[in-house]
Amino acid sequence: MNATRKPLYELLPAIYRLRDAQQDQPLAALLGVIDEQLLLLEEDLRQLYDDQFIETCADWVAPYLGDLVGYRPLHGVVTSLASPRAEVANTLRYRRAKGTASMLEQLACDVTGWSVRAVEFFEWLAWNQYMQHPRVTPARGGTLDLRDHDACERVRIAEGAFDTSAHGVDVRSIASGRGRHGLRNVGLFVWRLDALRVTHADARKVSSGFTFHPVGLDAPLFNPPLPEGEFAHLATERNVPAPLRRRPLYDELQAWRSASPGDVRKKGYFAQPVFEVRVNGEADAIPPEQVTICDLEDWHAPPANIGIHRIRVAVDPELGRMTFAAGEVIERAIVSYSYGSPAAIGGGTYDRLQSLDAARVDVTWNAEVSQSLPPVAGSRFATLSEAVQEWNGQPAGTSGAIHILDSASYAESLTGSSSIQIPAGSRLLIAAANETRPHLLGNISVKGTAAANDSQPGALILNGLLIEGALSVLVGNLGALNLDHCTLPPRHSKLSVSASQADESSRNSNLSLTLRHSIVGPVSSPDAAPALRLEDCIVHNGTDDDAAPAIDAPHAVADIRRSTLLGSTSTMHLEARNSLFTGLVSVERRQSGCMGFCYLPMDSRSPRRHRCQPDLELETQVAHAERQAPVTAAQRALLRSAIESWLKPTFTARDYGPPGFGQLRLSAPLQLRTGADDESEMGAFHDLFQPQRESNLRLRLDEYLRFGFEAGVVFIT
Repeated sequence: MNATRKPLYELLPAIYRLRDAQQDQPLAALLGVIDEQLLLLEEDLRQLYDDQFIETCADWVAPYLGDLVGYRPLHGVVTSLASPRAEVANTLRYRRAKGTASMLEQLACDVTGWSVRAVEFFEWLAWNQYMQHPRVTPARGGTLDLRDHDACERVRIAEGAFDTSAHGVDVRSIASGRGRHGLRNVGLFVWRLDALRVTHADARKVSSGFTFHPVGLDAPLFNPPLPEGEFAHLATERNVPAPLRRRPLYDELQAWRSASPGDVRKKGYFAQPVFEVRVNGEADAIPPEQVTICDLEDWHAPPANIGIHRIRVAVDPELGRMTFAAGEVIERAIVSYSYGSPAAIGGGTYDRLQSLDAARVDVTWNAEVSQSLPPVAGSRFATLSEAVQEWNGQPAGTSGAIHILDSASYAESLTGSSSIQIPAGSRLLIAAANETRPHLLGNISVKGTAAANDSQPGALILNGLLIEGALSVLVGNLGALNLDHCTLPPRHSKLSVSASQADESSRNSNLSLTLRHSIVGPVSSPDAAPALRLEDCIVHNGTDDDAAPAIDAPHAVADIRRSTLLGSTSTMHLEARNSLFTGLVSVERRQSGCMGFCYLPMDSRSPRRHRCQPDLELETQVAHAERQAPVTAAQRALLRSAIESWLKPTFTARDYGPPGFGQLRLSAPLQLRTGADDESEMGAFHDLFQPQRESNLRLRLDEYLRFGFEAGVVFIT
């Protein structure tokens, strides 16, 4: 089939085309219809040919091709792994290498989408060398060399995934999670976090130095994983999204400084730099020879020189801090680095094209904001304030967009005369460019200026922003405020909606407040009555006390899906599903609405609960006890107290900053980690479908493990 074939009409002899032209081309019209169907047939034949190969087939064909090689389908609920293309493509290769460490590692990666390292623990057992049959592998049985700092550190970091020291035999089962170094044990170490790359962002000046995190928090830098080139290759630290360690970076920089130009030792973390630092507008990053790695818990300055090399900056990758040498006057530090994130949530440098395309509909006015590109009169500005002032001068009914093109920090407040004005029928999108994370340092106010009787008040949409400050809806008439993939850091910001009780036109009575894939501080709306919707969000009250309000909106009608709320919740009406409420829930209208597959304290004043925890666990245990004898009120109270003491959510990190913020601990109760309506976890990370991924992996291990071997899955992050 020729992709450049001519239409059928052009293949006719010229005499027929001339005759047809004299009769208003009825033959051309007929052949046009036939040609259209012929093109569809050719496309169908082309697709049928492509469907014979797993690399090019349609997604729905992949399971059928898998059936030809005996592939067993798994859970298909994981969106990013709905098509088993990679696993089917490697099925025959898996079977040829069945039971080997490299094959199990690749299988785990294909099945779960996580980064995995496989370890055969019998390789790391202490043994006596038989001199008539020397082994090529490193000698075992000696004590650990205490001079090898990196080897000593690998014993404790990452749960021993890269530990090469000798161990005694452990006869316990690794499948139970108790044993490890045994003759029959294989360990699969799993990294669930992703390493997201930030390019040319502003470092935050703090009292004694700078932090890589723009909010000034301590957060570890992550290794951007390098792809593994061969099927037989086992993952190293450079191939997994793990937090960077000081020791290997320090050793590599020492070797880098001592290497001659072009020396092969100039490989590793700084051949493709895991982080870069630029200062004071310099075009080039500080070279590795002028960087040192150290523990900056006390914020000390780096040494002036190491050998013949001048040192300009000291970096602590485990805390995300840096200090500059004495005499360095640093007005601005620009950094590129990677950070850890469990999911595409909050303002982040991940792909947001789908949400951006949905928001950029019928835009008639555009503006750009950038600190790295020169201003262009009327369309590109150096500050967000200038772009907002330009927008405020647009007529009612305008649909506009302001795009921030970089990940820089913009220290400016949009309040008072600089606040965002949204007239009737207008719609403004303020969005970060895809895979960027601009940092807005300052308060932002928005006011809807539509009249009270206007049926189409305006809307403001924020997408991909990190806002350190208060986001306030002023008294007025705003139709909608949408936050998609935004972060308002808890303890550093809040979201509030104001209303005037005296003036009907200033009550924001038509406001719809929608948050999707966002991390926000406390949400306050004591006077207004917005329609509040949360999807895949984390709301933190900004304190360590669950009694403090995460959502204080006593007049709001709320719909909360797949979200985690750290603090109490107060609304008028509530629909909730697959969500975690760590504080008391107080709902005014309890006769309507429903909470399904959620966790909330038992003393909450909520609408009807359907299979919620810990109520469900209490009823299950009471029903089990009643099979033996009737349960008295006192016995029920004891059961309730016992269940409440252990069945509650615990998180990897409760405060914003660490990469595991809002993520349920592996030790959290199974009733929460598999308690959603589809047996996924409750809360903001429901759509990662982590229980299903783990279940898929264990099913595959049963199929591909060598006879007599056991495998254990160890989650590192």
